[in-house]
Amino acid sequence: MRARLSSVFIILTTAVVWEVTGRLALVADGTFPSLTAIAEQIWRDRAEYPAHLAATFRTAGLGFLIGNAIALVLAVTFAVLPVTERLFRGLLVTLFCLPLVVVAPIVGIAFDGDTPKVVLAGLAVFFPTMVATLVGLRAVDGRTVDVVRSVGGGTWQVLVRVRLRSSLPGLLAGLRVAAPAAILGAMLGEFLGAPRGIGVFLLGSLGQADPARIWGIGLVVTAVAGIFYGAFAVLGRLALGASAGSSVFGNTPEELLGGGTDAESRGRLARTMNRMVMVLASLTVVLLAWYAFISLTGLPSMIVKSPLDMWRYLVSDQVATQHQHRLLSALGNTLPVAALGLFAGLAAAFLLATLLDLRPAAANALLPFALVSQTMPLVALTPLLVLLLGRGLPTALAVTMSVTFFPSYVTIAQGLASAPRGAVDVLHAVAAGPLVVLRKVTLPSALPYLFAATRLAAPRALLGVILAEQLASGTGVGGLLGEARGFLEYSMIWAVALAVAVVSVGLYWSVGTIEQRALRRFAGRS
Repeated sequence: MRARLSSVFIILTTAVVWEVTGRLALVADGTFPSLTAIAEQIWRDRAEYPAHLAATFRTAGLGFLIGNAIALVLAVTFAVLPVTERLFRGLLVTLFCLPLVVVAPIVGIAFDGDTPKVVLAGLAVFFPTMVATLVGLRAVDGRTVDVVRSVGGGTWQVLVRVRLRSSLPGLLAGLRVAAPAAILGAMLGEFLGAPRGIGVFLLGSLGQADPARIWGIGLVVTAVAGIFYGAFAVLGRLALGASAGSSVFGNTPEELLGGGTDAESRGRLARTMNRMVMVLASLTVVLLAWYAFISLTGLPSMIVKSPLDMWRYLVSDQVATQHQHRLLSALGNTLPVAALGLFAGLAAAFLLATLLDLRPAAANALLPFALVSQTMPLVALTPLLVLLLGRGLPTALAVTMSVTFFPSYVTIAQGLASAPRGAVDVLHAVAAGPLVVLRKVTLPSALPYLFAATRLAAPRALLGVILAEQLASGTGVGGLLGEARGFLEYSMIWAVALAVAVVSVGLYWSVGTIEQRALRRFAGRS
């Protein structure tokens, strides 16, 4: 009750401060309007919202259904045939690590109509749902499986009677995260061109010098995304109890794609050889998927580029050095900002999660604002931050922190909560204080979750910076991507996508390698 009252008090205080600040124009030369001014603008625009929201919901809903259906099929397949997960891991991690804002121009080139919006919405939702469901399918009580097998049940019976039921909490947690993500994907698709949609409404309002309208659109989209987010949270609680969906990504980071799946007791050489074979197989699957995409679209080679085309463009052509220079220069502007924003977002998530562990009431009072950062689509947040902070570095950092904070907080908080109770009780028995318990037990046990949060947040950091560059500064990878689209430089668009994918996947696996070494050293793992 104290936590709820604290949340209400903080929300009301924030609203009052917001209203006073907006009325007195104390921030950003009046570009931070009061809540009443925003509400009045929303009322004046009430005739505009239904058509735009309906268009966005239609494509986001279709992408949500298709993306989650694919996620469920893949999760079941990986649970029944584990070798398929290792085979397709490279492709799936690449799709996860590749920011949607980079994928969007390629999808827009390959498809027409509403298809790009549906595809982007589906890509935004399938990975979190797949991972969360896969963890649930595997996190079963072995004794229950033995009981089913002892009465003659086969793999199908175990799947239906045990694994699918076990996966329900993870599935609902994945759907909770997927709902706002689908709206983000649909709005990014609308930026490519559409007759209507909330993204079209937002983009058309940016040049009208009306901050109240931009804030109104952002808050309306956030409220709608939050409703869907909360609906799946309530559904999970009704179906499974209050503990349902406590984590977005399951129980342990080792169960994530790319985690420690080679724990079997084999020799080091055998493990290394097996890993190399699977890496080559995964790379082959990625290349085959690339060529399959080219064949599926049926577009001319002038528009859709193959891996061989990219080799010529970046390596063997006479002007390849110029292309490399443009690409590396853009990456040199984007990557430092992404790294700084990622570090700041992880630090904020770690501090709030630690505060939750030490002072739960104080941290719970801040959770409404953390949820807002999760449910507000990035394309709605970025223009608001541009109004407040301008078009420079502060906006890019703020966007990156926002997009990385909440998933990192959820993962780290779960790690802190998973500390072994026996060790905690021993320290309490000798009158150890909360800080001693935190340093001796809680933080070491949360170390794998901290690395998992870093691995999952790194691609999101790139997404935030690139989108901020596109909508605000016009520099870096985002600026290069916009320039390539404007001049129809299809080869550069594909080169940007390839470079960002390589960097993102490299960061993902690098964090995993550092994690394994750190855990062996500090957590006593082999």
